[in-house]
This record gives sequence, structure tokens and C-alpha cells, in this order.
Amino acid sequence: MYQFSDHSVNITRAIAWFDDKSWPRSGIELDNFLGCGPYKNMHGSHTCHHNLCLIHVVYETADENESRKDCHAVARYLRKASLPVPECCNKHQPPCLMQHASLTHFETYLIQFSIFRTANKLPPLPQPSRPRWHEYPTFEFQLPLSFCPASTLLQMDTLNLKASDSPAGHKGRPELRCKFCPRVKSFRSIIAMWSHLVISIMKAVITRSLGKW
Repeated sequence: MYQFSDHSVNITRAIAWFDDKSWPRSGIELDNFLGCGPYKNMHGSHTCHHNLCLIHVVYETADENESRKDCHAVARYLRKASLPVPECCNKHQPPCLMQHASLTHFETYLIQFSIFRTANKLPPLPQPSRPRWHEYPTFEFQLPLSFCPASTLLQMDTLNLKASDSPAGHKGRPELRCKFCPRVKSFRSIIAMWSHLVISIMKAVITRSLGKW
């Protein structure tokens, strides 16, 4: 958090506010920044879609920030489908960094460590092992990124994709099914199916315990 007089705001919003070139500020703009009075909700948006980043931030309205979620979903969809991911979107200004957005937080840390070691002439670390929970066909730990060549010029408007088209918003028939239930029960993720199994086991144990009493 950033402390300003007797107000506190998110540090990302503060960075974007002071970095923005539209100075001097008016009283209304100060209200928007602090979130007091009749204000317009303003955000420090992450164009890279990583909420721990303090570099790729821009000061814009909450609605504009919300609309960037479609770009994040498209970037993740393309990478999961092993399709080339464009460097930037053509929907926002400044544009969303699509290739950044398709990386996991863990991958971004590994890439930064790799850049730091190269810049300081340190020997590269051995290739890290791929996490079991990794959701993409490739695992990135250094530059250049293997899933998106630098020459990619794919335009988002030719894809005609939205957040609802991504795997997270997929509305087709779920593929995971519980074979232990008399009725057909299907799930969209392994987490949901695992929760169902745990709850079913707990219910069976409680029912059996009550039966003994």
C-alpha cells in the first residue's frame, strides 16, 4: 500500500498515477486517485496481466482494466492450443502484452532469474524441472520464449475470440466423470472432481458412524 496524507491506496495505482504524464492534476483527479468524494473508479492496470509486476502498469478506469480480461483469456487459450501468441493486442492503448500474459507467475520469476544471471555474467542454472501443476504444453524458464517466435504478427481481430471461448469459459460437455456414483456426474476440472470424491467419502463415513449408534 501507498500512504498519502491520511489515505492509503494500492501501490500499483500509485505507481501508475505518478508515472502518468497528464500533469498538473485537478482536484477531481485527486479524488479519483484516492477514491473519495464523487469519484470515478480508477485502477493501476497491469498490461502484462501479472498482479505482482510493478513495471507494466498504466493508469486507467476500472472499466478499461476489466476489458483487458478478454486479452488475457485469449493469450492463455492460444498457448494452451499450441498456437502462436502475438506480442501485443490491438484492442487497447497501451496494448496488452499478450506473450507476457500467457506466462505463469512461476515462469516469469524463472525468466527474470535467467536474465539477472546473464547480465551479471553468471553461469546459467540447470534447467528446472517442469511443475506437476503446469498447464501448458511448454515450460519457459529463459529467453527467447519457445512458444511464440518474435516474427509472430497474428492479429487478435482475425481470431474472433473472447473470454467465453477460452478453456475456462468452455461450455461444452465436461470430460471428467465419477465412476462410483449411480447417477452420471461430470466435472470440468480435476479439482472439482477431487472435491466431490472427498465429500462423498466423508458422507459415507458419517453415515456409517451414525448407523452404529
